[in-house]
Amino acid sequence: MAAPEPERLVAALDYAAHGWRVLPLKPDGKEPLGRLVRHGLRDASNDPGQIRAWWTAEPDANVGVVCDSSSFDVLDVDGAEGARTLTALETLHGPLPETREHSTPRGRHVFFRPSGLPCTTGRLGQGLDTKGGGRGYVVMPPSVVNGKRYTITKDSELAAVPDAIVDGASGALASAPVGARNSTANREAFGAGLNIDPATAPEAE
Repeated sequence: MAAPEPERLVAALDYAAHGWRVLPLKPDGKEPLGRLVRHGLRDASNDPGQIRAWWTAEPDANVGVVCDSSSFDVLDVDGAEGARTLTALETLHGPLPETREHSTPRGRHVFFRPSGLPCTTGRLGQGLDTKGGGRGYVVMPPSVVNGKRYTITKDSELAAVPDAIVDGASGALASAPVGARNSTANREAFGAGLNIDPATAPEAE
């Protein structure tokens, strides 16, 4: 009986079958594995033969997927700080839609249909990053970093990116409907570091 294929190779092939462009990352790390993908994201591929060659050369390579028009956009919620910021954002603009989610060593990745979302760090608020537009990638399950495993927590269909995330990531300050939230919600948002213009924030009810 043939030996089972390595778990990370199986996952990489599955992602490629969706049309997503995969790249090998350093074992126990997040950076592209330079000896196999010398040009980083530009070498990402959904060709099964190429993917088999990579994981044959390094079976313990972590798995990355490029965030572009063939795959998805991602909201990276980093740590407790990111969770607080997201809670404040949802208080102002409503909850995130049901969509695919992964747990990460420090938080979670929330996936959306590709829209060309820019790659940002903290523009939406403290602990919230975005990835998209072919300029970034995410570490995918079953990768392990510092002994902690990435896992799929929701295998839902991809939802559209909420307007508040699009506006915030693009630098357009989102305004909530006047009277829709009270001043307490405003204070929570500002305390969490959300990029919301006080002049357009909702009035107290």
